[in-house]
Amino acid sequence: MSQQHKTTGHRAEDGVEIALHIMQFVMCVLPGLLLALLYWPITHYLAKVWRLDRLAVRYQYEKEWLVPVRYLAFTACIVSLYYACLIAPDKTPWFSRYAWTLTTVCVALFSGLAYSLAVWIEKRYVEPEIQRLAAGLEAEVYVKGVIERLQISNPHWRSLHGVLLVFQPGTPEEFSVEIDHLLVTQHNCYLVETKYRNATIFAADKAMEWKTVASDGRQGQMRNALSQAKQTARVLEQQYSRLCRGIPVVAIHGADTTIAEGPANVVRSDKLLDLLYAFEEVNTTHLLRPDEIVAQVIACHSTDDAAMRRHIERANEAKRRSEAKAIVNRSSLA
Repeated sequence: MSQQHKTTGHRAEDGVEIALHIMQFVMCVLPGLLLALLYWPITHYLAKVWRLDRLAVRYQYEKEWLVPVRYLAFTACIVSLYYACLIAPDKTPWFSRYAWTLTTVCVALFSGLAYSLAVWIEKRYVEPEIQRLAAGLEAEVYVKGVIERLQISNPHWRSLHGVLLVFQPGTPEEFSVEIDHLLVTQHNCYLVETKYRNATIFAADKAMEWKTVASDGRQGQMRNALSQAKQTARVLEQQYSRLCRGIPVVAIHGADTTIAEGPANVVRSDKLLDLLYAFEEVNTTHLLRPDEIVAQVIACHSTDDAAMRRHIERANEAKRRSEAKAIVNRSSLA
């Protein structure tokens, strides 16, 4: 074969090689790069669809696995991109090249998206809105731990945490109550409402709002949580034929929390045990069946997101009516 024919053959092979590289870039790498540019909008969309705010609120309890996932996803993305750019193109024949490149680009995209979602959760956690929710969750986790430690030494006691009870579901008369903690002993049924506040709290029994004073002197208000717990107790007594009398309790969690005034069943979270022991010492006339009571409550428990949305809408509407009524009552008309 002449030198000219060999040169022409090499040029043809080089042309085919270049064409294959261009095809790989256009069909695999270029779409991947375009998708990577859309990572943050895609991340926000998926975070909304998958309701990752819930995971952001729980970040301090879930970061033991979220942080390793973030690093693993980043590593997988980098390794996949390296493979796609340097190793996959050397595979033969051409279909193998295309398949390996496509596979590595897909792995890089999915791992990159996983990394982006993990970063979004971490950034979302430090935002004020999520920090407030996370503080409330911290209070609930603390009180739940107190109750569960009590149950270790009192195995006949039963408890429920963070439950939504829906009555007459699917009807115009539907209504619901949300319970932070329900503890049923052999003598008493406690409904514990938890709140997080780093402040001095003036918990007036009949006031619509409680006055709060922070350590830096800033004054504020918070909803009368005891009134909320009392309302929940009345609903349960009515719905379960007065199976037991609910004892409303408010446990306020916070490093600088002080209860300046108010009834004895509004306490700091670290004083909750003393309150429960006091009631158990004095209220011993009733003999309850904790298993039976909890079973009846669970029968109305709902985990449906739509039911929770309706519950929140009803609560907001009740709050608006209460505020409007307070404005009218404070008005001078004569």
